[in-house]
Amino acid sequence: MNKEIDLSKLAEPFEESDVEWRVSRAWLKGSKVYCTCLAYCTARAIQKRLDDVCGPENWRNEAMTVHELRTGPIAMQVGISIRINGEWITKYDVS
Repeated sequence: MNKEIDLSKLAEPFEESDVEWRVSRAWLKGSKVYCTCLAYCTARAIQKRLDDVCGPENWRNEAMTVHELRTGPIAMQVGISIRINGEWITKYDVS
């Protein structure tokens, strides 16, 4: 029997240790180096959050679809599903 899932807990802030940074873009301007950095939450932290909130048996990743936009660049469609009242609800995003 499924426990009641409180989906609002998915929106809680992550611990600082779960956030990593990477350089998105870097450039020179004169003699100085500038960059744009991106903060992102680790996959491990997201998986743990889903396990804690939904239970490991009540969420899954959907298979990704890869689309070539033009020669070289690709777009990937990925879905995350959560089982609510016995029904799988899936949300997709593209990167």
